[in-house]
Amino acid sequence: MQQRTVMAQLNLEQQRIEEELESFSADQLIVTPLTEVKVIKTGIPDEALELECPDEKLRESVLEEFNLLDRKYDAHLNFLSVKYAEEISCSYGGWSKQDHFHFTCLMEQYPPELPNRRALYIDRMLREIPHKGRAQLVEHENWLLAHKSYQSQRHSILRAWSRDREDLLLKVQATFADAWIALEEHKQKLHTRQQQQQICQELYEKVLAFREQKLEALQLQAAIAAWKEKEEKASLKAAQAKQKQKREKIKEKIKTYEEQKMKEAEEAALRERQRLEELQIKLAEQAELDKERVKFREERLKEKEILKKQALEEAMEAEKEKERRLDKLREQVEVHVEADPERVLRPTQATQARQASVYDDELELQHPLFNVYGYEDRKVSSDPRLRVEQALRNAGLHQSEYARKILTHVQPPQQPRKDQQSSVFKYD
Repeated sequence: MQQRTVMAQLNLEQQRIEEELESFSADQLIVTPLTEVKVIKTGIPDEALELECPDEKLRESVLEEFNLLDRKYDAHLNFLSVKYAEEISCSYGGWSKQDHFHFTCLMEQYPPELPNRRALYIDRMLREIPHKGRAQLVEHENWLLAHKSYQSQRHSILRAWSRDREDLLLKVQATFADAWIALEEHKQKLHTRQQQQQICQELYEKVLAFREQKLEALQLQAAIAAWKEKEEKASLKAAQAKQKQKREKIKEKIKTYEEQKMKEAEEAALRERQRLEELQIKLAEQAELDKERVKFREERLKEKEILKKQALEEAMEAEKEKERRLDKLREQVEVHVEADPERVLRPTQATQARQASVYDDELELQHPLFNVYGYEDRKVSSDPRLRVEQALRNAGLHQSEYARKILTHVQPPQQPRKDQQSSVFKYD
């Protein structure tokens, strides 16, 4: 009795939840058939038709861009409708509304980032929608994904269409405004050109008057220049004559100066010859003196070498005497023990103890830090699958279809546990 009461309460709760889910909007559940999108108004907008342009041809060509834009996006929508004709022909992919709603709810419960998401929700659908096979579920899944792709692309095209129409309207307004500004600038340029032509005419008349005055002034200047030229020629002749007299006086002074310099040069050459004779006499006397000094230095050097030899002989005698005395002292303090040259190469007790401690430390360091667990080569090679694969590899057949079929029928040494086998990917 209590179980019936609980089942009745659960059925009522299930009906209430289903009614709430069905009351949700189509965009919230994403399970409805094709969602209608607001159709964009085609053709030339009224805002663009109300705009004025000084150039009628420019106005017609610019407004025609709206029709070209509409035809472009209309072709995109037609291509999309043809591409997804099968998906949009049926509302729920050939399923009932309840089954489609149930399928979509189960699919949306698994987030996209969940690992192995598809296998999980298909396995659950097979249990909760038992009258649908795996092939039907996969087919409906492909239909739903294609339907979502169609809706996404259609929304993107419509948004881009609306955005481009708004941008084109702004460009049209800016173009017509620029046209009016260019017209005003053209009118202003015409007015400015007329004023410039009038100013140029007045300036031309003034230039003609100035030219006549200038010609008269040039004629007067030419007459004055001719009179000045005559005056300059006369003064030039007088200056040339004066310059000629001055150059003759300079030539006489130069001649006198050259004669004086030649006389001074002869006297200087005579003095240099006398000085050279005196220097030659002094150099001969200095050479005799240098010879005597060289001979004296050679004698002094020989005396020094003789003294060095005597001092070296005395030092050698003293060193010999020192060695004789040291030999006597060595004989007095000599140790009389048995000769054993190998004792030098043998280690001492302290060295042996130190080496033993180092060896113990190295043995302790060579132990592994952790225990190693693995499989021996004997155990690995006992697997018949490995031996069969090695034989196929040696025969060159390890990548063939024959090898794959043989390896699937070779049993392992130890059979896997049955509870580790999965039934998720088994098809009906």
